[in-house]
Amino acid sequence: MEKAMDDYIAEESKGEAICQINRKPSTAIAEYAKDKNYDLILMPTKGHHKSKLMRGSTTNKVVRHSAVPVFTVDEGLNAEGLKKIMIPTDGSSLSFTALPLALTLATIYDADITFYHVQELYGSPLDSESRDPKKSDEQNIYESLIGRLDDYLAAEGIDNVKIARGDEKFRDQFVISDNASSRRVNIYTAIERVVSAHLGIEDYADEHADVVVMATHGHSGFAHLLLGSTTEKVAQSLRTPVLTVKPDEKKLSKK
Repeated sequence: MEKAMDDYIAEESKGEAICQINRKPSTAIAEYAKDKNYDLILMPTKGHHKSKLMRGSTTNKVVRHSAVPVFTVDEGLNAEGLKKIMIPTDGSSLSFTALPLALTLATIYDADITFYHVQELYGSPLDSESRDPKKSDEQNIYESLIGRLDDYLAAEGIDNVKIARGDEKFRDQFVISDNASSRRVNIYTAIERVVSAHLGIEDYADEHADVVVMATHGHSGFAHLLLGSTTEKVAQSLRTPVLTVKPDEKKLSKK
């Protein structure tokens, strides 16, 4: 471990090399990161079997249980090429939990953010909201998503981030204020009707994302996607690096 740290980590960035004996490595990792107030867990996408299709079982369990964000990557990640960030969302406040970290990445790497919403065959959880009959289903869902996103920013007290609506549909911007200055992050909204939500996410990420930032929990009709077995399918099979964020336990208990 120390040799690997010497080989790959700059001296000023080195932390400690910690070794523990535990029958459940995933539990030990998640608990240690939480107890020591770590900001991020970085893990490889593959275990010892190095399957091209599945993430390592330990990594998958850490993603499932960790209260600390988990970033799973492979050897092909190029930080300099991180320009397209994807957030799968159902429009719930829980799914928007991924936004603060995504904004941080977008600011550091001058990247764009795409909100990806799935319309499965039985419909979207936003279908029940008021609709403008003059607009398409996609346009109505788009307006609902932007409205809910604006509500999330207000409810969370994220006062330095505003949404600037664009002239083109499905293209807007975040305006991030920092004292006297401000910067803008491009927002794209992608809405697709697919047979399977997790396959839709995988296909879109393969073509359009350098990293996927996703909450481990959703709500309403999307809960089956970001809860339980389906979130594991997404986290296991995505070839794109994934940063998972678990919502605050108090927010989960209200749902």
